[in-house]
Amino acid sequence: MPPQVTCPPNRALEHFLLGRLEDEDSLSLENHLTSCTNCQQQLTTLAAEDEFVETLRLYSRLTPAHESFAYLPDAPEELVKLLVPHFKQITLAIESTIALPVSAADTPTFPKGLPLPATSAADPSLPKTIGRYEIQGVLGSGGMGTVLHAHDPLLKRSVAIKVIHGELLAEKGIATRLVREAQAAAAIEHDHIVAIYSVETHEGLPCIVMPMLRGVTLKRCLEETTGPLPLAEILRIGREAASGLAAAHSAGLIHCDIKPANLWLETPRGRVKVLDFGLAIVHGENDADTEAISGTPGYLAPEQARGLALDQRSDLFSLGCVLYRMATGISPFTGERRMRALWTVLSDPPPPATKLNPKVPTELSDLIGRMLARDPSERPATSAAVVEALESFERRLVDQQYRMIRRRWFAAMLAVALMSGCAVAWWGMMNTPAAEAPVKVTFSGDEPSFAVVLRRDGHEQSLTLGREKTLDLQPGDYTVRPATELPGRRLVPDHFSVLADKPQALRIALVGEITQHVTHTQPVTCVAVRPGLTPLVLSAGLDRTLVAWDPTSSATPRFVDLPHAARCLAVSPDGNYVATAGGNKQPPAELAIRIWDAQKLIPRGEPLAGHTRMITALSYSPNGERIASAGADGVLLWNLNTGESQALVQESPQVMFALAYSADGNQLLTGSDEGQVVVWDNRTRKREREYSAGSAAVRAVAFLSERLVAAGDDGVIRIWNAGALQHEWLGHTEPVLALAVSSDGRQILSGDAAGTIRVWSVPSGQTTHVLTGHDRAVQAVAFVGNGRQAVSGGADGVVRLWQLPFRD
Repeated sequence: MPPQVTCPPNRALEHFLLGRLEDEDSLSLENHLTSCTNCQQQLTTLAAEDEFVETLRLYSRLTPAHESFAYLPDAPEELVKLLVPHFKQITLAIESTIALPVSAADTPTFPKGLPLPATSAADPSLPKTIGRYEIQGVLGSGGMGTVLHAHDPLLKRSVAIKVIHGELLAEKGIATRLVREAQAAAAIEHDHIVAIYSVETHEGLPCIVMPMLRGVTLKRCLEETTGPLPLAEILRIGREAASGLAAAHSAGLIHCDIKPANLWLETPRGRVKVLDFGLAIVHGENDADTEAISGTPGYLAPEQARGLALDQRSDLFSLGCVLYRMATGISPFTGERRMRALWTVLSDPPPPATKLNPKVPTELSDLIGRMLARDPSERPATSAAVVEALESFERRLVDQQYRMIRRRWFAAMLAVALMSGCAVAWWGMMNTPAAEAPVKVTFSGDEPSFAVVLRRDGHEQSLTLGREKTLDLQPGDYTVRPATELPGRRLVPDHFSVLADKPQALRIALVGEITQHVTHTQPVTCVAVRPGLTPLVLSAGLDRTLVAWDPTSSATPRFVDLPHAARCLAVSPDGNYVATAGGNKQPPAELAIRIWDAQKLIPRGEPLAGHTRMITALSYSPNGERIASAGADGVLLWNLNTGESQALVQESPQVMFALAYSADGNQLLTGSDEGQVVVWDNRTRKREREYSAGSAAVRAVAFLSERLVAAGDDGVIRIWNAGALQHEWLGHTEPVLALAVSSDGRQILSGDAAGTIRVWSVPSGQTTHVLTGHDRAVQAVAFVGNGRQAVSGGADGVVRLWQLPFRD
């Protein structure tokens, strides 16, 4: 009896039709189709039902003699010519951005049995946990993934977990891209962007953990509203969405799918949260990292439809479509079929919004028109410019409403006075009703004197930060901005709320790069800060120089030439000495450790010679009497009083990239090129414990009180406690090359190969700020003093001093 042949599901036939199957799978399906009449008929039906496929089918029959494409259904000649080369990418973009119904016949494919969407945790096929999160049920499913309701037992809160559909992982590189871009989005701390708590994996599926939001999407709001939204709501929603995009764009992220369905209106006030960075790209990488054209027909920018490079102006086009929809009640680019929506984006400019809705101010209509320009150069240059324009419209609207209220109040009081015959000075009664009692808010900052502007409901008030200053403010939501913009600096926090009868103190930091020096002529490989009231930043690099820099002084940094390319340095606990080491790739190798007077930059004592290969890490013991050095030939413990060394007992030599002393000096922590993190007993020089950080090299290690921290080439920061892996912090998209722990153990700095520095809160495990400025890899980081400032050294040859946010 011949074996029974199972026909493929419709989904597989669709993917075959769209060219989305791998070559091997496509060949197998072709062989099946040659002998299966049922599937042949089904394939024909599917093709006829899809206008894209039908158009291409007809297009493929044309010969060069055909000069006109006018008879193709709903497909202008220019559109066919434009879309044919990108057909596969466009169909993928459309399918991945349209919510699909979940049914037994047509369901997302989940590897290893992740269940189909359910309604509660009672479904036995639903996973009990994902990471530390306890699954409570399913919130819904869309084209990109299934959203689960979960509980975080550590922080005692509800969260939403978006599990990416398994079928999307079949696309080459899509899993890596989704995780990378979720991590990039997690770096954005802003009131109008939905936070990403973490990125987990469950049986091979990327899972994005987000807050549980209350409210509705703008799409739902528009569907339930007849006609345009009120002008005040158009301006507020547009401004808040643009503000969120400005934060994303400043972090180098382009959303690529702004539409009403991705703008959440949070209860109770309708505050906007930009959702779903699942299609986002990192600026400058879009044309190299993915073949897919992301976006939604009717909202994607013309350059997206053409598969060209994108920038933040592409998001502004999509936001312009949203503003147009709110202002007129209809979308600017419409069509009964998806191809028509794409075509109108590419060809037909919509009528001005004020023509469809005369209540729309001409200035707002013009702004929307500029945002919808086909040429990106004709749109507003930045999302911040859109925010500023919408704020200006809001202020004007508030002023108009205020004047109207006063006129009505004036007329009413005059009528009362005339009818009663009272000789009261009626003009004294024309004040508006009493507002809520003001609340005392005390402001402080760490800048000597810096002017900021507070804004609420279109009204602004100036304030000079520095010493404490108390203001009486009306309850409400406020934003804060610098009176004069400083490149690379921003206020944290940049918004706050005043509650009735609740005085508060607010500390505002001007976070970002304070200053820098470019004394080095080649990559900086190591930095350290000498302890004391006046910080002294010491740095060394491949240019064979040791530099001492006082960032509080205008004096030129001092430097001394080294006989070797420096790959590591360490400052003694008392700050009097600095040790440097490394080696040259060409003879002479110079594989010795040299001790220098940290203030005078003169050598102290004889070089410590013992390594036979490149030295990659140094660490002073807490009492300053010993130095540990690591390299490709193992680890040596040096007695600085005698100059003698002893090697750690290693069963097999490994390349050690990182090491650190414990606070009591009894233990040493090392990280190797094979992903091993080892705790050593300094008295016996033998291993105490060993941990695995995966297969990637470990580039940085540190003690965190009783815990251990390590990071390396896989971009993950791992924390072990009591012998077990406690946390895996995801956020970096490139190898982590440097770590530093604050003196109180509440903050961690990490620097990566992309030039990004993250500031982590140890109690919450969340990134509190992202510092950008280095053009190349950040190879060294260190805290200054009490942890309010930090220094970094990069492969761009620059040493930077940073201001950090206040800690809670």
